[in-house]
Amino acid sequence: MFTPFVPRSNLPAPPCSHRVFGPLFTLYEWQINQTLGEQNAIISDIDAGSDVANEKMRRVVRRTGRLNKKSGWKEPALFISWTTISAVIDGNRLFLGVKGETLTLVEEARARFGGSLRDCIVWGFYRRNAYNAVGLRVASTNNYLGQNSWGNFTCSATKMGTNEEWEVDDETKMASVGTQLLSSSAGWGAGAYVSLNCAAMEKDSVNDWAKCAFRTKPDKMNESETNRFYLEFVDYSPPFDPDSK
Repeated sequence: MFTPFVPRSNLPAPPCSHRVFGPLFTLYEWQINQTLGEQNAIISDIDAGSDVANEKMRRVVRRTGRLNKKSGWKEPALFISWTTISAVIDGNRLFLGVKGETLTLVEEARARFGGSLRDCIVWGFYRRNAYNAVGLRVASTNNYLGQNSWGNFTCSATKMGTNEEWEVDDETKMASVGTQLLSSSAGWGAGAYVSLNCAAMEKDSVNDWAKCAFRTKPDKMNESETNRFYLEFVDYSPPFDPDSK
């Protein structure tokens, strides 16, 4: 028999065995019940126009998408455009790039070589529409930006898994007013916003790039320059087929 909906506050602990409450009650069903309970509570908050409620709703959509992927359904990532990712620190525009698998910041004067954008600072912008997930794939190595098993941000994944999913603000304003970047995998899957940790940056004086460090925060950050990223779609001749997965 299907287990009826139980409010979150009264939810039982997840079963130790899939047979505890019958063959149809599984840990996955328990997680879906928990998510639906959160969604019902959040809808009431949204009616009041709460920004906090909107953040909670995004978290529920994010969690539902991750559960769907665990159940076996995976929406393919759709290539949208090539983009650069930059930030303005102390009046200087710096581009997010990659050296090997390490994230770097490149000065604007070094962003081009022979009039063309360097491969290491150009990113493929991908989207999974079902739950607003974004993927960022660097042109120089064909790898995705995300978290590794230690929780560090690198560019080493060859496929866009759940650890390589991001969220942005209004895509139409990413180039003009910037966006905050949310890593969907951070915070044990609840998601967390990232900002540049300037104190942890290591400058390479010879090659004019700095090792980039991120820090995370579960809630949206204030409007300081270290946590605004500018994503600008650009014309670019790729070294690989952007539709290849």
